[in-house]
Amino acid sequence: MLKKMFAVGLLSLGMVAGGASAVSADEDKDCGDFSTGDEVMQYWNDNNFSAENDPDRLDNDSDGQPCENLTEDWEASEEQESNSEETSESSESAVSNDKDCDSFENHEEVMAFWYENGYDENNDPHDLDRDNDNLPCEVSQSEWDSFVADKEDGSESNSSDEDTSSESDKEASAEQGEEGGELPDTSSNNPLMMLAGLIVSAGAGLFLILKKQLT
Repeated sequence: MLKKMFAVGLLSLGMVAGGASAVSADEDKDCGDFSTGDEVMQYWNDNNFSAENDPDRLDNDSDGQPCENLTEDWEASEEQESNSEETSESSESAVSNDKDCDSFENHEEVMAFWYENGYDENNDPHDLDRDNDNLPCEVSQSEWDSFVADKEDGSESNSSDEDTSSESDKEASAEQGEEGGELPDTSSNNPLMMLAGLIVSAGAGLFLILKKQLT
């Protein structure tokens, strides 16, 4: 009787130990239990594992990265996403005071902004020409052609006015030079000639006076 009880006790103890071992084996994970790096990292992060807390021994070299054969690509992907975000942020900050079509009150303002900055379908940092037809904010081709023609005519007119003004200044300078030029050959600055002229003038005046007295 005692032998039977002892045998039953050993059997029960073995079953309990086997069950506990099976449960422990079911809970334990190794890298072969995962298919992708995402699965590994999700399990790792959900359980707050680390190089110092790695009960499943997924991080054999204790560098904080479990199952490196699976997570190597995952880490590279994460770095690419980070670089992509940084590039996007840099791109957004590159366009200061970003404009959109609602920033302008009318087509005239849009075309002036587009023309003055030299934008075109290949250089459109504000994305005003979304269909790449070189017409910002859907202005019509006739509007744009008329605007450009006015701008170019205005530039030519200003250039012509400047040329005319320059020619006028040159003519005025030439006239001033002529006024201060040499005296003609018929004039003289000799003192004797000047005295003779005065005597002739005085004689003519005296002759007129005597003539009036006689008459």
